[in-house]
Amino acid sequence: MGIGLLLASWASHGQSVFKCTEDGKTVYQSAPCRHQGKEVAISAGPTAQQIADARRQADKEKSQTRSSRSSGPDLRRPNLADRYVPPVDCKKLNEDRAFQFGQRNAALRHSRHSNQDASGIVQDAYRRIIEIESRMKQGGCKPD
Repeated sequence: MGIGLLLASWASHGQSVFKCTEDGKTVYQSAPCRHQGKEVAISAGPTAQQIADARRQADKEKSQTRSSRSSGPDLRRPNLADRYVPPVDCKKLNEDRAFQFGQRNAALRHSRHSNQDASGIVQDAYRRIIEIESRMKQGGCKPD
């Protein structure tokens, strides 16, 4: 990349660039080669007008792509209205939630009295509580 920038900067100033081979290595320089090499033709980059035209064209194509996507159904995502959601048993979810809180509290009490690590049991119970509360929220249930 450094060579490309070097070549571009030389080309923008109208200087010649020579690609030379010295001691089996390729070297780029502004002076003609002593042994073997040739002048490299470097074309100027796009003009500011060409860049602006390309950006306008890209923006136009992007907006056409967006409008064509929004005009029809999105086939990548299922229609949520068509998806079956089983009815929620709020009483059962509240019972499961209470049981998990009991499991968590029992593990905490046990670890305090026996000085044993029960963090895995506590974390599992807490994860289940979060899952149950999420289902309760989706189903419109209120915690007891």
